[in-house]
Amino acid sequence: MSESDTPTAETVTPTEWSRPFANWPTLRVISHYVTGLAFVAAIISQLVIWVIWEPVFGDSLKYLITYSMSLLLIFWGLGWWFVFAPVSWRTANTVGIPMLIVVLAFFGSIRRLDMSGDMRAAIEFRWQPTREQRLAAHREQMQSTPVEDLGEVPAITPEDMPGYRGIQRDGVVIGPKLTQDWEANPPEQLWRQPIGGGYAQFAVVGSLLVTIEQRGENEAIVCYDAKTGAERWVYDYPAAFVEAMGGPGPRTTPTIDGDAVFVAGALGDIHCLSLLSGMKRWQVNVIKEYGLINTDWAMSSSPLVIGTKVIVNPGGPNGNGLVALHRDTGAVIWATEGILDIKGTPERNRPGYSSPTLVELFGVEQILNLDGTALRGHDPDTGEQLWSFPYENDAGVNAAQPILLPDGKIFLSASYNLGSTLVQLAYEEGKWSTSELWNSLDLRGKFSTAHLIDGYIYGVDEGIMVCLDPKTGERMWKGSREGLRGRYGHGQQLFTNGQLVILTESGDLVLMNPNPDHLEEVTHFKVLPDGKVWNPPALVGGRAYVRNAQEMAAFDLRAESTPAATNDEVVSTAD
Repeated sequence: MSESDTPTAETVTPTEWSRPFANWPTLRVISHYVTGLAFVAAIISQLVIWVIWEPVFGDSLKYLITYSMSLLLIFWGLGWWFVFAPVSWRTANTVGIPMLIVVLAFFGSIRRLDMSGDMRAAIEFRWQPTREQRLAAHREQMQSTPVEDLGEVPAITPEDMPGYRGIQRDGVVIGPKLTQDWEANPPEQLWRQPIGGGYAQFAVVGSLLVTIEQRGENEAIVCYDAKTGAERWVYDYPAAFVEAMGGPGPRTTPTIDGDAVFVAGALGDIHCLSLLSGMKRWQVNVIKEYGLINTDWAMSSSPLVIGTKVIVNPGGPNGNGLVALHRDTGAVIWATEGILDIKGTPERNRPGYSSPTLVELFGVEQILNLDGTALRGHDPDTGEQLWSFPYENDAGVNAAQPILLPDGKIFLSASYNLGSTLVQLAYEEGKWSTSELWNSLDLRGKFSTAHLIDGYIYGVDEGIMVCLDPKTGERMWKGSREGLRGRYGHGQQLFTNGQLVILTESGDLVLMNPNPDHLEEVTHFKVLPDGKVWNPPALVGGRAYVRNAQEMAAFDLRAESTPAATNDEVVSTAD
């Protein structure tokens, strides 16, 4: 070999490529240590986050940090492998390129992410049938299913749930006693089938189930047969609300009143339809009518019917935006100052996400409404604001219903670092006043409404069941180590026969005995295995009608030969 053929330090062999920063050995060594420390720090931080840390925003912040950290480490690790890994360039490419392809293919295969109330992601892949495809296939299959001709409008009975959370909107259900061991003896499934998107409850009267759902680019108001799940009628119209965090679809629950059903869509469409046929009687879009922008997560307040008035809540820049429409024509009867004072198009809309309720306080009948900025009482005849109590978080998300306590006290709860408050309402010499008795972060109700039972409040605090003493705001307990451990997510609950029936965010139905000493979970079983559940359950005649944004199902929970409780028996238990 001649002297000119001898390799030097600057020569690259024909079988090997130079690595980046090959002449910077110190930098390469530092990269190894930094990368190793980053992965160790990530593991330690995850242990701290999920075992020790309890942020005021609940698990949402934990998941957000975890997902962000995971993405960062994946691409950091790939970058380190290609640039600094102590292997040959050929080996780096041979191993790294397939890894990169797998990572990119995984992210590319995701059709959509479905986020829970705690920011927990559920993945829908591109190769899976879409919800619309599953629903269309089922509808084609069910076209020949006969349904009973009712002939006349069914009368609303005390056991029915004609609207959001029942007749009084308090989540109290009159009905037969329920079986007590769903794990050993699962309740009979009456039917199960696909459904369109959205977070409505079923409004139930007799054998009619009415809900609103998203079907493609249309909102569909649908009446189903309670016995079979078959469609009785469908009324759809162009409307499609889509939001990355909350997901697509309408959020409100229909309200059945006599021979009519009243429905509020996500984009502000208010419809009155015939209960028996689904034919339109009138329609108005209250958001367009008053020049409002929609709220961030869509119009979510369910219509309230009071005599000839249909009360809806399109909002306003600072709340106080109720409108009363005539039951028979849709004509405006009155609108509150929060809407009437708007000039131009507001930059924000704060209607909140709870629903107005008719109550009596100090002998005065009024509409109680928790909007995005305050709790307010309104005169049902004129819409005049009687009083207000400021109650607002940064997101303007007040979704849980107010709870009435004796002696003019009202319990409020919200998430986003706002917590619970007990409001004292007073009425003296024709004047209203409000004051705060206490505030606590021990119950932060994001979507779920709690219950007052035998002097204690039971509700979900950022996904975990808790018990509060309403006299002081002191927490009696939080969760447990048995059953589902009180980890019910942002689910919804009802109260019947001295027990709570909870539909968890993950699709379990739970039976719980209220007990101020500890969480007493009686039994549970899975009813909706796929997708998050933000839809309130309906419980009528001992039968549970449940749905989410993908499927609907019915179950018979009745214990044999048990008469229904009377209205007095149920209400007295909740006082």
